[in-house]
Amino acid sequence: MNSELRKIIEEKLRTGQYCEALIEERVDPPGWRLRSQVHADEAVRESRIRSLLPASDKQLVVALNPSTGVIGALEIFGEAPTIDFDKGGTSPAPAGTVATQLAEIHTRRVHAAHAWSSDAIDAIADGRIKFYEDLVKTIPPDVDTQIAQALVADASQPESISLRSKFGRITSGGKTLSITKLPSRKTYRIWVDVRGADKDARPNGTVTVKIDPTRITDTDTPPALRSSDRLKVALQTRDDSRSISVLLLAGSCNAQAELEVRLDYLLADGRTEIVVNKILNEASIAKAYTEALRDLFSTD
Repeated sequence: MNSELRKIIEEKLRTGQYCEALIEERVDPPGWRLRSQVHADEAVRESRIRSLLPASDKQLVVALNPSTGVIGALEIFGEAPTIDFDKGGTSPAPAGTVATQLAEIHTRRVHAAHAWSSDAIDAIADGRIKFYEDLVKTIPPDVDTQIAQALVADASQPESISLRSKFGRITSGGKTLSITKLPSRKTYRIWVDVRGADKDARPNGTVTVKIDPTRITDTDTPPALRSSDRLKVALQTRDDSRSISVLLLAGSCNAQAELEVRLDYLLADGRTEIVVNKILNEASIAKAYTEALRDLFSTD
């Protein structure tokens, strides 16, 4: 948010030019707390609410009421005249009317996603949903996938959060799932350029790669494996230490690696992780590395 837009939003909040979409029902913790911890808690609560909202609506903001400590999602009034959605978009309407209509659209989507996510969490817990593809297939067409996955992720948050809107109450979090991830039902083959190794919490770290989308032949390959961006992949092979060494050799001699991978959907994070099961062309990588060494030390 740039400084000019911030000034406009702050002025409209000050003058009451907004309507409520989702408002937190505050439950104050007992006793005294350090101010730093209060601010940290507020940041977490704000992030949880923000994850349920579409990033495309720049008039939808998350704000704090200092007098109550309550955090809420508010639809800021736009500039009149604006489109009246209830009349098919054929006539102008006051900014407040349109803001109310937009807030209702957003909250309906959140309520629909919450209804689905509650059932999905129960299905994951009792084993009816075991794979990521099965979870995605259960998302109704009218439910926003991003919001749905955010609510599934939010279910495992230790603190529950209760939000209210004109359509009722939503309570999320506070559930303990023994299952932390859903693997993909099938594995996929991808070709990658290896960019380097990363140091992180994993025993062997992760490897940064760039997928070559031109070499994908499986039409079922999901979008997450068609990205041309740099991506981190985790290792879960028969010998991770050996595998990371082979991949680093590939990177050092600019040889592409063919990988058998799966996608793990991390429930608490609401995101997928690419996991390497096997390196399929170790022999060709070794050959390319040997040839690169020979060329490097060859004399005319």
